[in-house]
Amino acid sequence: MLFIFNTCKAQSDTNDNQLKNTIEVRADIAKKLSESKSKLEKIYKETVEFLDSIGSSDAQNYKTYLIIIAKLLCGIRRITQMHTYPNLILIISMLFIFNTCKAQSDTNDNQLKNTIEVRADIAKKLSESKSKLEKIYKETVEFLDSIGSSDAQNYKTYLIQSQNGWKNYCEGKCRITEYKSRDAAQGGFAFYNICMTELNEKRTMELKNLLMEWKSELDN
Repeated sequence: MLFIFNTCKAQSDTNDNQLKNTIEVRADIAKKLSESKSKLEKIYKETVEFLDSIGSSDAQNYKTYLIIIAKLLCGIRRITQMHTYPNLILIISMLFIFNTCKAQSDTNDNQLKNTIEVRADIAKKLSESKSKLEKIYKETVEFLDSIGSSDAQNYKTYLIQSQNGWKNYCEGKCRITEYKSRDAAQGGFAFYNICMTELNEKRTMELKNLLMEWKSELDN
């Protein structure tokens, strides 16, 4: 009887240990499933929100593909009853999409930043050239007024006429340049500004030379 009792007890202990091990294994599996599910939901939400924040057609296409992948892998989980592996595939897919979109977004941001900086530099140079031209033009007119002779007044009249004609010429010439460059990376208007800057600088030099000549002639 003792032998039978000990044998039954040993078998009972073994069964208890096996049951305990089975419960612990299942608990560990359930814990891992819960952790993987939380990570999956977190990265899925983060990826979808990121794609929505971009708003581009590429981002929306990525979002559509991501949803399709998620639905397919949910189907795999229902068929196979395996959760961790499809979750892992989905996480990897989302990380790839997230990193690809982020890299593309960063590239677009840098390109936009460079474009804005280039346009700002072009606008700055145009403003500077315009200020220099206006300064030398005003200085020339004031000099001619200060002389007061008929020659000086005639020069002033012709200067005003030529300046008005020059403005019309520049506008027409640079509008042509703008239109020809309408499909360029910086846009046509940037080339219009560059054209105006170059002509302003050229006109500034012309007026400086005229002022020197008139001073030499009329100051005597």
